[in-house]
Amino acid sequence: MKRFAKMEPYACLHLLVLVLGTALMISGCFHGGLWFDESYTVGMMRQSFGDMLRISVADVHPPFYYIALWLFTRVFGCSAVAMRLFSALCASALGVLGYTHVRRDFGRRTGLYFSLFLYLCGALLINASEIRMYTLAPLLVALMFLYCCRYWRSGFTDTRARALYILFALLAAYTHWYALAAAVVTALFLIYPYWKSGRLARWFIDAAFLLGLYIPGFCIFFEQATRVKEGFWIDFTYPDVLYDSFRFFALGVDPVADALETFALVAAVLLFGIVCRKSAVDEWRPSGYAMGIVVCVAALYLIASALFTPVYHVRYLGVLLAPVAFFLAFAVSKMRFAAL
Repeated sequence: MKRFAKMEPYACLHLLVLVLGTALMISGCFHGGLWFDESYTVGMMRQSFGDMLRISVADVHPPFYYIALWLFTRVFGCSAVAMRLFSALCASALGVLGYTHVRRDFGRRTGLYFSLFLYLCGALLINASEIRMYTLAPLLVALMFLYCCRYWRSGFTDTRARALYILFALLAAYTHWYALAAAVVTALFLIYPYWKSGRLARWFIDAAFLLGLYIPGFCIFFEQATRVKEGFWIDFTYPDVLYDSFRFFALGVDPVADALETFALVAAVLLFGIVCRKSAVDEWRPSGYAMGIVVCVAALYLIASALFTPVYHVRYLGVLLAPVAFFLAFAVSKMRFAAL
């Protein structure tokens, strides 16, 4: 108790946010109802490891989520509640990164807002109570991004951050195809910092290592892409899909006022611009990269949908929740109002 009393107010407030956020994430897990995709996942978890892996390859997603959940269910059972708790724990861990990683690397205010924005996001709350990969994937993308930033900010000298960045980039890419795109965009964004530091050869080494370890993933991708090309259920229209994307990051469900949300997004971008003018480039660049990852991944899948088969689905943007939360947390943390 004495140790807790000596903690700074921001740390105490942050821990309170984590406790309440975790309780909120877990609150929707205790029911037995299943929708179609969840029943598909539950059925897979009741197979042997070999059969589960074979079925997962025949799915439209990479297999790592199914592997991780299968291992979890060997310990905690195959009930629907246990499987939902796996999703809820991943969602909780995503918010905890604000205290363990963002706070350390970018300051206590940014860390607090990162956790707060994630726990208040309706999309994360919904996904935390579903037996799907939409909390594990954003957790891995967040870890990839944060260790990438730590490695870059060390001048590409932190070997531990380098190894963890590569590890989480691979795991994220093996969890969801949008996470694969995020890993590719993140690696491409590193080219300039590598070149500026005179270590561009190391970028090619890292890229070759990642590509080599992802060869099985590419084989799965091309096999699944062949099936998707023959017919996929996704459909959307412009400009509705763009408004739906804004809504997703605001609440996770359709809100009442489109105009208000569009204004909020524009205001966040303008706020970021103001912050950038008053801050050193190296200070705000990670936040710019975070939003750049989101924009580039969304643009990539919109272009692919226009040229080939529709593969842009707003729900899949949940993989990118952490970069959006980091972008907003950084911008808000630079505001200096008494209430904040």
